[in-house]
Amino acid sequence: SLAANICCKVSLVDGSHPFVELFIEPRAILQNKLPVSIILRTPMPHTFLSTDMPQLEHSPDEHEDPNYTTHRIMPLESVEVFTPGPSIATSMRCADLPIGGTSTGWVDGNFLDIPLKGKILEPLNCTFPFKTKSIDRYESLRQVAGRGSGSDFYVLEADDVTPDLKETGEMSHNPAVLGGVRTVVFIVCNYAVDHTGNLLFEKVFLKGDNASRRDLKSINASLLGSPPYSAFSSTHHRRRVSLLPDSSAYIRLVKLTMDGDEGMVRSVPFRTEDCSMTE
Repeated sequence: SLAANICCKVSLVDGSHPFVELFIEPRAILQNKLPVSIILRTPMPHTFLSTDMPQLEHSPDEHEDPNYTTHRIMPLESVEVFTPGPSIATSMRCADLPIGGTSTGWVDGNFLDIPLKGKILEPLNCTFPFKTKSIDRYESLRQVAGRGSGSDFYVLEADDVTPDLKETGEMSHNPAVLGGVRTVVFIVCNYAVDHTGNLLFEKVFLKGDNASRRDLKSINASLLGSPPYSAFSSTHHRRRVSLLPDSSAYIRLVKLTMDGDEGMVRSVPFRTEDCSMTE
């Protein structure tokens, strides 16, 4: 069976004749606000892509499974949900292979349960985990990659999106949004656009919580770094795009050379929140 929301609008014609309009709306909209395309799959019925554009052919590793409905969602595209029941189970991964950095797989935990009868009360932190075969290229980084590392993103209500997804105290937890269809978004705190074509980004793990920025240069050689984050070709930005962690995490630039891991040149660690942003 298919479930939907019915919206009724009544107006008067010539001041005396009632005119009734009924709108069939989805129970929820899942919107991709990541800067990269994603593959979304669900074992639940009645989900439809909100676009008239034809779906691209699936790559060999995303073959059609009769047990799942699969959608390729471009940035800012959406999936409309008419699924009955209290929730919908979904799984996601980045749709395209990266042109640099470490490849990632399906979201940790395989399936994410998104409520349909109520709101998501706080942002859900999810991870596209690094693939083991891709990690093997970075022998010296295995000890860090083993901590379940990957590219983080969040799932939350569209009305609750704030800078760095910090709660403002004004979030509404009402089951329905007045005057519109409820929208759930997939979003990342930060992403980088590489205009040079030869940079990657990696997360830095400091040895101890009290390391100050003044000490970072002297201990730079002994810092532990994650495998480089994936770099994707973006048709919108016409540049390479990488998903980054939240603004409080230390990251560093990695300049590519012809010598593989040993030849990579790394910058001093920094935090996005410490950078001056201008338009």
